[in-house]
Amino acid sequence: MKRFGILASDTDFALALRQFLDSHGLPISDDAIARCTAHFVVLCRWNRVMNLVGDLTLDSAVRRHYGESVFLAAQLPVGTRSILDFGSGAGFPGAIVAACRPDVEVHLAESREKRAAFLSEATRGWTNCRVHSMVAEKAPFLVDVITSRAVAWDAVAGLASRAGSGVQMLVGSGDVQSIASGLERQGFFGSCRSVPWRQESSVLSFSRVR
Repeated sequence: MKRFGILASDTDFALALRQFLDSHGLPISDDAIARCTAHFVVLCRWNRVMNLVGDLTLDSAVRRHYGESVFLAAQLPVGTRSILDFGSGAGFPGAIVAACRPDVEVHLAESREKRAAFLSEATRGWTNCRVHSMVAEKAPFLVDVITSRAVAWDAVAGLASRAGSGVQMLVGSGDVQSIASGLERQGFFGSCRSVPWRQESSVLSFSRVR
């Protein structure tokens, strides 16, 4: 299958994302669609010279990268005001949370300078989103929730434990039991929801025991 940047235009992407999310009962505003599309346009351009996303096809962009991130955003605990996206990479899920939740202050922490530069361009003008070219563990601020995808869960849990934050992770469904058990041993409690259209992925939502 051809890479997504060749396969579809930004208009095609916006329409496909809207239709897909509607079909799964995930409401999304016009502004959020516009932000996701702006992120997608920059991602396609940068992905030609940097391997930000290895499987960037129309299907994977809509169903996995953007769709799963929107699903995670919908699971954020009520009252969440700020998040730190641990090792943001291409911006999934953190940048998409920022796109969908303008009421939440989002910090994208990415230690690799080129990827941080990508994130800065992809989220330019988003007043609720800040990019930090730094190791997430050195973040000098506190947040309500730490999000992650494809990051070692124990590193995320360690930071969340020290900061008193909750965690919201996109993980492989086969790893749910071991990660959940590890979080519980570190004093967290919570739940897991499988991504409805992709059983290989799940969202773990855990809070620190007070």
